Amino acid sequence: MLEERLEQKLSTIVSLENGLHAELARSQALRQSILKRAFSGRLVTQCPDDEPASVLLGRIRAERESVPTKGGRNGRNGHGKNGSKDVQKNRKKQLA
Repeated sequence: MLEERLEQKLSTIVSLENGLHAELARSQALRQSILKRAFSGRLVTQCPDDEPASVLLGRIRAERESVPTKGGRNGRNGHGKNGSKDVQKNRKKQLA
């Protein structure tokens, strides 16, 4: 009798564990699906009053270019258009 109850409980535990693994896999697939839709712009409908992303990015770019940066350098890394190439040239000039 005790042995039968243990067998039933172990069977229930195994069944629950299998269900848990299946739900975790389903949850992960759903998360990936939601992220994919969000990044492709298909999660919600586009509001007709919103400007396109290209216009917003252009406006941000123009704002960044119009703001003078410290030391007269442009760009996020402060190394101008050519980035590290300019830094390498300047170092060579200093060493010469």
